[in-house]
Amino acid sequence: MGTWQNIKAVIGREFRILRNRPLYLVGTVGVITFCTVFFLSLMRDGLPHDIPVGTVDLDGSSISREFVRQLNATQLSEVVHYPSFEQAREDLVSGRISAAMTRGVQSIEGNYTTIKHFACNNAEDNRQFSNSHVSERALREIYLKGFEINVREAGSRSVMTSYNLINGVYAPDSFDLCTKVLRNEWGFDGVVMTDWSSTKKGQGDSADAIAAGNDLIMPGDKNERKEIEAGLKRGTLTAEDLKRAAANIIRSIVSSNVAKKYTVKDFLDKED
Repeated sequence: MGTWQNIKAVIGREFRILRNRPLYLVGTVGVITFCTVFFLSLMRDGLPHDIPVGTVDLDGSSISREFVRQLNATQLSEVVHYPSFEQAREDLVSGRISAAMTRGVQSIEGNYTTIKHFACNNAEDNRQFSNSHVSERALREIYLKGFEINVREAGSRSVMTSYNLINGVYAPDSFDLCTKVLRNEWGFDGVVMTDWSSTKKGQGDSADAIAAGNDLIMPGDKNERKEIEAGLKRGTLTAEDLKRAAANIIRSIVSSNVAKKYTVKDFLDKED
């Protein structure tokens, strides 16, 4: 089946879904309308959309600061960085673009970027259970290259892992990915977080994810806490792993805009 046939098949499938689910249709139209109005309003208000972000340096410039303000990035700003069909196809380009955006956003004290999804998030369908079989060379030269450029050149302060498996191991549970490569080789020293519910039953494991190098399990619930406790009991997770995760999270909070709202007195014990 050629490319055009694939496109027609996908369009046909989506129309059948919309026809049989009127509420889904209304919601889809609503989302499209909102996004269109939102971006048109940004353009009308002077968003610097004509600046070639990937080819100029936005460090500390008025353009980058205004860009951050218009997106209301006062606490945590997210650079959606998918080295696949979801963003710039060429990995060097996606790396350069996200690095330029990261430098611009993080030039304002207290603002962070999060690059995601780490890694091999190449499909939306069944992404919680898809298994990307990739050789180490292809992984490093194609799928990790954009992330590496961002971390080494711009120092994004947060990374979100993906849902999928990579060579049979869930991405958040991969010590090779989250610690050996990201932290030890590239020098990343920020917060690593999981995608929403990527460690729920039948997927990754919360204890294994922290042991692998994740600091924050999102969104966090009683089942994930039980997994962490179970990991401590069986010895696959250590107290040192938890201390490392807590330290990275605290460090990120203290360095963020959130901390500017408080003083040391706010953290001292107060009488009831």
